[in-house]
Amino acid sequence: MSGSGGEKSGTGGQSTPRRLPSSVHSAVPGRLACSVQGRDRGRFYLVVGTQGDNFVLVADGVVRKVERPKKKNVKHLVFYDLVAESIAGRLSAGRRVTNEELQSELENLVLAFEVSTTEKEVGLKT
Repeated sequence: MSGSGGEKSGTGGQSTPRRLPSSVHSAVPGRLACSVQGRDRGRFYLVVGTQGDNFVLVADGVVRKVERPKKKNVKHLVFYDLVAESIAGRLSAGRRVTNEELQSELENLVLAFEVSTTEKEVGLKT
């Protein structure tokens, strides 16, 4: 994965993504999260906002659109140290993000996550 697509933050593009504590402080805009509770268990999302101390707003651009993000308790999510920088910058600046952009960045991050996880399991270093 190179180019201007999904840039990774905090991983340097080489190491396995770390699992972060489930707290609203880990939930920065654009961060990759995976649901571990509820009927959406196993679905990946990007954080698009926070609501109070215990809830975040997440979207995937397909089932959960940017216009209607899912309110999710941080205890029901696992956060990873992968961030879609372009999405994070736009959300922080208060600019609009399209579902297509969010979906594309999410796919890039999930692919990076799966590749690094597979490499770790196999014992490969890139």
